[in-house]
Amino acid sequence: MDDDSLYRLPEGEDDELPEYNLDEEGQPQDEGPDGPQEETPQRKQNPLGMLMSVLIGPIEGWKRIKRSHIGVDKFAAGCFYPLLILAMLSTGMEAVYETGKTAHHIMVGGIVTFVTYFFGYYIALLLEEIVLPKDCREKLKTQFGRLFTMTAMSSLVLFRIALNVLPMFEPVLVFLPLWTIYIIVRGVRMLRVPKERETSVAGLLSLLVLACPYACHWLMNEMIAY
Repeated sequence: MDDDSLYRLPEGEDDELPEYNLDEEGQPQDEGPDGPQEETPQRKQNPLGMLMSVLIGPIEGWKRIKRSHIGVDKFAAGCFYPLLILAMLSTGMEAVYETGKTAHHIMVGGIVTFVTYFFGYYIALLLEEIVLPKDCREKLKTQFGRLFTMTAMSSLVLFRIALNVLPMFEPVLVFLPLWTIYIIVRGVRMLRVPKERETSVAGLLSLLVLACPYACHWLMNEMIAY
């Protein structure tokens, strides 16, 4: 037996060796920080379910989103945009709970609600590149970074829907945005920002996610008033 035969693979087997695609953190995409992870099948990539998992259990929920490698556009189409439409339509409940509301008033309110969160999300993304520490900005520009902001904003939209549908519980529901701050604080370490920056990044992200929609809502109402 010659030496070459000891190191020669059988014909065709060298084409079957596994390939690994690295993510932005330099890890194989089917591996997480704690070892190999099962790839999420397409049928399990339920964006709305991912949002609910983050709200119920923030740590595992954020891990689920990160391991899914779901695209921002797919998450928006399956969660963010449908919630925006529901929020816009839920303003029609004013006609049920309040008398004297005209169709024009309800329609304008729905448009304002949609614009508030739609542009609030993109303004938050823009301001992240300005107010966040320089060594953290790149983390928010990744796919997971954008999903992080969109998921937090989606939770606010969901809470707005609840408030529109159940206005009699406003004294309690008005505090729901505090849960958005909670999921941001619990999930910020998944962004892989420097450990000493986690607290400041969580605070700034919470401020942007809550303040940007509020500013858009105020601006829209001012424009309508004129």
